[in-house]
Amino acid sequence: GMAHSGLTPFVTTFAAFMLRGIEQIRLAVAYSRNNVKLIASHPGLDVGPDGASAQCFEDFACMRSMPGMIVLSPCDSLEVAAATKFLARYQGPAYMRTGRSPCPNVYDSEPFFELGKGRVMHEGSDITIIACGVTTHRAIKAAERLKASHGIGVRVINMPSIKPIDKEIIFNSMWQCKAIITCEDHNIYGGLGSAVAEVLAENPGCPLFRMGINDTIGCSGEPDE
Repeated sequence: GMAHSGLTPFVTTFAAFMLRGIEQIRLAVAYSRNNVKLIASHPGLDVGPDGASAQCFEDFACMRSMPGMIVLSPCDSLEVAAATKFLARYQGPAYMRTGRSPCPNVYDSEPFFELGKGRVMHEGSDITIIACGVTTHRAIKAAERLKASHGIGVRVINMPSIKPIDKEIIFNSMWQCKAIITCEDHNIYGGLGSAVAEVLAENPGCPLFRMGINDTIGCSGEPDE
């Protein structure tokens, strides 16, 4: 109703609770092409001690399947700010994940947010790690450790736009590196890994390994554990 009245509603709750409204999201937002922004906090293992009932590993899969719905997962507070400003200008249904646990900033200043674009955060030509959300800063740390301890050059790509996804940056890594690893706080089915796999399936060129929740239920514990 607010969207039909010319307003731009931003709706926010835990990712797990957002899925309670999936039928309304399907019909009142996606089907109706309403200008509604769904902002989900507390996703995935990042919820930590709240345990399996609150750890949402399925939201990307659900929202990616909604026609016309864009899906975003910024990597830090600066990119969240940039993506929020973008969503205020963007006309159409949108879903964005934020976080729960303390997360270091990957960027030094607020970046320019561009829909459908990823960004190389660490250079390397042996392996590419494509990450999103809270896994991005961990991927950068892993790349630094692999370079220092084993001399392995790891390219890290921050992919805040899950749908649409940056095919060009995936193609570049496919031809320039030996393998691609996706890393996400989500089930390996239906999320970032699946989105990258879809690109590679249509344009085969290198091995892909998907790192994420392997079709299991979560358990209580601190996010870092």
